[in-house]
Amino acid sequence: MMSRKQTIFRLPKDIENPYVRVDKQFIGVPGLSFRAKGVLLYILSKPDHWKVNVKDIVSHSKDGRDAVYASLKELMEYGYVQRVCHREKGK
Repeated sequence: MMSRKQTIFRLPKDIENPYVRVDKQFIGVPGLSFRAKGVLLYILSKPDHWKVNVKDIVSHSKDGRDAVYASLKELMEYGYVQRVCHREKGK
């Protein structure tokens, strides 16, 4: 497990540049499962304003909800994902 925080730089996507371009550093992390790498790549492929939604990830995967949550947990442990809870007033 890595103790330092990971930084990922993404390039903006638009109609003229619809391709996903990511730094391949996370692909070579030996302790990170291929499933977690795939979830991270899926998240990075989304637009800048996109909010991570587990239901959306599950709907684009054969792995199921528990596997997606396990992958997100793994990505959090390695510092690639942070969970931030936002609550609306009264909820």
